[in-house]
Amino acid sequence: MTNRRIANFSALFLVLVYTGQLCEAVNVYCARDWNHAVPSICTILEFPLVNENDQVSIVTRRPELAGSLYIENNNMMRLYGSFFETFPNLNRVVISNTRVSRINRADLQKAVNVEDFDFNRNRIEEIEDFSFSGLNKATQLNLRGNKLVTIRRNTFDGLINLKNIYLGGNPLKTIEDGALNFPQLGILSLEGTKLTTLSRNFFQVNPPLRECYMSGDSLTTIGDFFNGMKTTLSWIDLNGNPIDDLSFSKFAIMPVLRYLYIAKTPFKNVNEDDEASAKSAESNLVRILVSEDQLSHDFITKVHRIFKNLSDFYIQRTEHNVHFTDEDIKKIIPGVHVYRFN
Repeated sequence: MTNRRIANFSALFLVLVYTGQLCEAVNVYCARDWNHAVPSICTILEFPLVNENDQVSIVTRRPELAGSLYIENNNMMRLYGSFFETFPNLNRVVISNTRVSRINRADLQKAVNVEDFDFNRNRIEEIEDFSFSGLNKATQLNLRGNKLVTIRRNTFDGLINLKNIYLGGNPLKTIEDGALNFPQLGILSLEGTKLTTLSRNFFQVNPPLRECYMSGDSLTTIGDFFNGMKTTLSWIDLNGNPIDDLSFSKFAIMPVLRYLYIAKTPFKNVNEDDEASAKSAESNLVRILVSEDQLSHDFITKVHRIFKNLSDFYIQRTEHNVHFTDEDIKKIIPGVHVYRFN
């Protein structure tokens, strides 16, 4: 037996007998490399493989002990309900960078204990209605970087306790009314989609939304989207959208808003009515992000008058000729910290 074979056998033996410490995770990706497998997959006896017949085999010594399942950089083409039958107590599932293109209702029916679903960077373009029905323990869903175009009314039906949802990086064009009906939603991430408008009807009941990320979309209007959540929102990111109805008065009336990102938007001028309305509010904004092409003496002055608690002035560099140095801005807004970045 060669030294290499002895080494491989020793590694295999070590994995099989390493049961003194109970593991919480099953990691398919590192299972391909024996040298890095021991700490994270000590409960695995047979590796999950995708063969020509598109079959997946997962066998563990103590499957009920697995709390997390990671399947990454794998050629699997579909989800399997057997994942959740084999591992009945999973609370976190990460299936990332695979060839999965669809989620069917039958795939997730047994995933009743999962709290965190992470399906980022796959090829998912279709989710069957009611696929998440009955999954009451789920609090987080990550679908970033897939190929979803439409979110239908019943796509996420059943996720009554969801708190965070990440849909950025999908070519989304449509979200039907009621599709985001999550009464406990705290974080909504929709950056990098093809959405052009926002509607309050996305929600049947206004959620206690704290953070909303929509940078790099194609939004031309925000309308009254934020009105029902103005008492809970602390972070709004609208960078890089061609929005034509931005106004400071929309944000100054949000009492807990701390961070406002509006760089690379058309918003450059604050009219007198907008300024008067915004100044009458008690804003607690501490950070604003704009781009160099938005800067003018009038704009900076009105930012100071409206957002009296501002401490951080973030500036995204553009090809626009810079007329205002950091010191110029500090003269207009005494005590503010100025940060520039590309």
